[in-house]
Amino acid sequence: MSDILYMVLPCYNEEEVLPETARQLKEKYQALIAEDKISSKSRIVFVNDGSKDRTWSIIQELHQQDSMFSGVNLSRNRGHQNALLAGLMTVKECADMVISTVDSIIDGTFETKPQPEGEFIPAPKIFKETCKIDWNKPRECVRNLVRGLSPYPAAWTDICDANDSISTLKVFETKLCDDLQSEQSLMPGDIICTKSRMAVMCADGLLEILELQLSGKKRMTTQAFLLGYKPKACK
Repeated sequence: MSDILYMVLPCYNEEEVLPETARQLKEKYQALIAEDKISSKSRIVFVNDGSKDRTWSIIQELHQQDSMFSGVNLSRNRGHQNALLAGLMTVKECADMVISTVDSIIDGTFETKPQPEGEFIPAPKIFKETCKIDWNKPRECVRNLVRGLSPYPAAWTDICDANDSISTLKVFETKLCDDLQSEQSLMPGDIICTKSRMAVMCADGLLEILELQLSGKKRMTTQAFLLGYKPKACK
C-alpha cells in the first residue's frame, strides 16, 4: 500500500497565483497516484496566514471542487514558520510522510545529516543596495522582490514628495494594478494616487503598494500614509 502524502503550503495574499499553483500541484499528485507512488488519500493543504485578499475564499473553492485540496485558516498573520508548523500539526495524524518528522522535531530526536565535503555553497550576503527597488524592471519582478524581503530586511525605494524632499520608503506588500489610469504617459518610478491608493509605474505596468513604512515612521497601510503625505515619484 502506498504512503499517504500531505503537502503543507503557507499562503499569504496569494490570490493571483494560487489557482495556477493548485493546478500544477494537482497534476503532480495525479501522476504520482497513477504510478502508485503515493496513496489516493494524499492531500494538498493550504494554510491561510491571515491573508487580506481572496486567498481563503479560493482555498474554500478548491476544496469544494476537489477533496484533494484542504485548508487551515489562521485568524491573523503569524509568519511563515508558524503557519507551516500549524499546518503540520493539523495533518500529522493523517499522513504517513510527515508524522515521524514532526514528532521527532518535537521530542528532540530528529537527526540532521551533514552536507558532504566539497558541496558547500556560501549564501550570498544581502546588502542594502540589494534590497533597493528598480522600477525599470517588470512589475512581477518588483513584486517578487518585495515578497522575498518582507518583512525583513524589506525592499525599499527613495520617494519624492510634492516639495521635492526625498525620503526612504520601505515596501512590505504590493499587488499588480490594472484599474488605475493616468491621462499622462508614465515613466518607471512615476506615481498615480487616489485618496486611498498609490501605484508606481514599472517597466510593463503599474504595481500598487499596500503596506509601507516611511523613514522614521511606523509601518502602515497606504491609505493611512496618504492622509499626511503627498508623493510625487519613486527613484
